[in-house]
Amino acid sequence: VRIGGRAFYDRQWRGRGTKRLLKALIVHGGTKVGSDFLTDLLWPDSDGYRAFNNLKMTLSRMRRIGCRDGERPLPWVVMKQKRVSIAQSLCAVDSLLFEETLCRAEAESNPTDLLREALDLYRNDFLTNDRSELWIIRHRERLRGRYLRTVFRFAKECMERSDTGSALPYLEDAVNSDPLNEETYLYLMQANLRMGYPSQAIQAYRRIEESLKKELGIPPGPALASLAREAGLKI
Repeated sequence: VRIGGRAFYDRQWRGRGTKRLLKALIVHGGTKVGSDFLTDLLWPDSDGYRAFNNLKMTLSRMRRIGCRDGERPLPWVVMKQKRVSIAQSLCAVDSLLFEETLCRAEAESNPTDLLREALDLYRNDFLTNDRSELWIIRHRERLRGRYLRTVFRFAKECMERSDTGSALPYLEDAVNSDPLNEETYLYLMQANLRMGYPSQAIQAYRRIEESLKKELGIPPGPALASLAREAGLKI
């Protein structure tokens, strides 16, 4: 969490509950998340009154993240009519902005700039090493799927506009994000061939070939093999 120019790491937060609550709010959309839903998710073994009291106390602690002694906290997270929201006028969450930008792109006839904007927001997988909750893992996988589909769509848009070079760094990032995804390598090899870089296409093929052999014991599929032959590799 960054407040102004200061960074606050989770080890500085009071209580494990504040972290879990913030994660739950973000995973479930950040806006108007029902208090009953949150209490069932975070305090399933507590009765209704006690669970709701836990929620109120945890919200109070969370608002005070980054506050100095005697400093009044900003209302960056609020509860109205038993629904909890992150105040978008006071703070921003990259994963929420990523999805909002994609929604805007879906309504555009020429979405290339919005697709690029969304991809620039996706710097890494959601809570990369957090395996504490199944709902976090599922959200991470869902966001990664949306990210990869956006990379593919952006690459198609770029190739159609004869701007293939703009797609290459995003395809490289996608390969690093999911090194066993053959479709990603397919787009990367196609882009390199369009740019006149057959040696780069062959390097990409060798990378996926090595990864698949090491992890799954299988060769790349026929589509990738065909592109490798087109690049000049004898298979």
